Amino acid sequence: MRSNHSGRSVVSSLVVTLALLAGGAVALAAPGTSRVSSLGSEKAAIEASYDAQRRAAPTGGPKAAGAQRPPAASTPEPWPAGIFDETEAPFPAGRYTIVNRWQQDFGGHHVVVYAGALGTDPSQGVLVVMVYALDSSNVSIREIRSSDRQGALRIGSALGRVLAVRVATGAALTFDAEAGRFLP
Repeated sequence: MRSNHSGRSVVSSLVVTLALLAGGAVALAAPGTSRVSSLGSEKAAIEASYDAQRRAAPTGGPKAAGAQRPPAASTPEPWPAGIFDETEAPFPAGRYTIVNRWQQDFGGHHVVVYAGALGTDPSQGVLVVMVYALDSSNVSIREIRSSDRQGALRIGSALGRVLAVRVATGAALTFDAEAGRFLP
């Protein structure tokens, strides 16, 4: 007759084997040596790497690490200036039908004027003026509609900040990008 002792050891062996097959590793550690308990071998390796990095890192902040002050913020690069025949714009697709855009940096801002029509009314020409802070942290948006419904607007040329705008019917308009209005 077998003793209960050997039955318990068979069950214990079976539990340990199943735990190992399920991907869990049982690690026994003396107090203060490792925090690993029931971790897979990959996770244990990552944890050991993190522990080594933490031990090797200097303490006491940047001065103790010999670090220098970060460089002062640089002046943002100017945006390309001119007229661009691109229809992409940062608006919901149905809001506007964009034909082209003009952009230039002036007055300490990036200024972009999108030309086209309202998405819900293609006969209503529109210019959308976006003025960005040089670091793009702030933006203002202004919609300017043409006075008559003659179709989409297109920027044809620019002289400084004054834009020659054509209506779909061929009519010509003049727009002052700095003032944000059509000129008489």
